[in-house]
Amino acid sequence: MNRNGNIVMFLSGIITLWLCGYLNSYAGDDKVKFTMGYSIFSFQEVSPIDASAAISVYAKLSKEKIEKRLNKKIDFHYFVYNSLNDIKEALDKNEVDLLSISFTEYRELKKQYRITPCIAPSASDNAYEQYYFLKRNDSNLTKTEDLIGKNLSVPNFKNHPMLEEWLFNLLAKAGHRSINSAFRQVKVTENESSAIYNVFFGNSDCAVVRKSVYQAVCELNPQIKKTLSVFISSPSFIPIFSVVNENTNKVLIKAILDETKALQLTSQGKNILSIFKSESMIRINDDDLKAGLNILDENDYFKKQLTIKKRR
Repeated sequence: MNRNGNIVMFLSGIITLWLCGYLNSYAGDDKVKFTMGYSIFSFQEVSPIDASAAISVYAKLSKEKIEKRLNKKIDFHYFVYNSLNDIKEALDKNEVDLLSISFTEYRELKKQYRITPCIAPSASDNAYEQYYFLKRNDSNLTKTEDLIGKNLSVPNFKNHPMLEEWLFNLLAKAGHRSINSAFRQVKVTENESSAIYNVFFGNSDCAVVRKSVYQAVCELNPQIKKTLSVFISSPSFIPIFSVVNENTNKVLIKAILDETKALQLTSQGKNILSIFKSESMIRINDDDLKAGLNILDENDYFKKQLTIKKRR
């Protein structure tokens, strides 16, 4: 399941194009430069080559219409940043206009830079996601304490940093110092579907996957829903979103977001959104990110407490 990675890459490219068009209406030069930035984490679940090709195809179709309408040329650039320091350098030089970043990067960048969350992909007007702890119905797992000494299946934490943060918090509340020490075995699977099937076939006692992935697998295989159940769930949070550099004109920002929301009103827009299991793009603000930030803040607290205990 590559839903989130695909969405953030392709739809961010779409928003970039709208921004290019509106930048032209504000500029006096014949050619307007615009830069879109991607954290390397945006590529964790999608091939950079495939993502670039998808953006390029859509750009070619839309660029001609925008240039004809505004009678100006668009000088479009995008960069992939391999580290948080690379992103900071670009922001220091004001060389990036719109950014696709991870939640953990957002929290760090927000401390130093004027960036604002602006857009998120959604299904049924819901941009939120959760992590589900799954078990077989014939299992006796009912609470966090029952997990101790069990076999766990999870996707790679590198692709799911928020999963690792939340899981650590959950176990820390039960008095455990690390994820690996709480379980007899932690099986890292190639994808979330594999983690689900490990529990289904009895190869693992439990698994943690995204709600959207679990629901999709249940639709494909109804037997999964009959055999497995959810017994612990994370807080809801927005996993994928983009932020705008606040140096961009505020009137321009509003115009971009209005056009973004209108994407679902065209047949071409609907087709593009449906390919990536999304129905629309919705506007978000800082308040919408509070639940995710609470997970990270809680994680900091527990890790600090562990450090204090080690020093005693």
